[in-house]
Amino acid sequence: VLQNEVYLITTLAMTDTSIPRPCVTLKLATSLDGRIATVAGHSKWITGDIARTRVHHMRAAHDCVLTGIGTVLADDPELTARLQPLASHQPLRAVVDSHARTPNNAKLLQTLRQGPVCLFHDHRHHGACAGLDRIQISRTLDGSGLDLTEILSILQSRFHVKTVMVEAGARLAGSFLRAKLVDKVVWFRAPIILGGDAMSVFSALGVTDLSQAISLTCTDISKVGDDVVETYALQHQD
Repeated sequence: VLQNEVYLITTLAMTDTSIPRPCVTLKLATSLDGRIATVAGHSKWITGDIARTRVHHMRAAHDCVLTGIGTVLADDPELTARLQPLASHQPLRAVVDSHARTPNNAKLLQTLRQGPVCLFHDHRHHGACAGLDRIQISRTLDGSGLDLTEILSILQSRFHVKTVMVEAGARLAGSFLRAKLVDKVVWFRAPIILGGDAMSVFSALGVTDLSQAISLTCTDISKVGDDVVETYALQHQD
């Protein structure tokens, strides 16, 4: 299993200090054909134990783990680094939650003693407590969602976050890619095929011509148990 310290060094080495925002890693876990759940919505567990343990090491190596409200409502994740022995560092856990729909009994809010949580809304919301911040964020110009650039800026300025790991569903993952805010993709693929009626890993990206396709450079491929993990770097061009 990849050790936390080794992954941290690799992550920091790839952080481009010229980027005026935290370095963003998009973590994906899919079937071989890029699906995150069956047509009925079943997703636990697509990848195996060894791959999931590696994800916990990745969480411990990042300053912040960010997800969307869809994942919170569907999977009720903790987003903590659950390792043996317990990781000495727990990341800030952040949720893009426009309409403040995170339930009070969500595991995220029930585990504040294990690490802080930050919820991003599109309106002022009262109800913060020890370990929990609620922050109002502007919506994008087209009104499609919260301004992800502003979220990253606040994570950097207020919480001193340098590295963010995005663990999210198709919509938020696609939004980060469309906004050109992803620096690295770590893609775990299980040796199963779910088919075209299963849920895709990305929402629509609006690519109508191959010249518009998002270009990645593969930097590593390795086997983790029965699964394969691929690492890609993204080069953003204006």
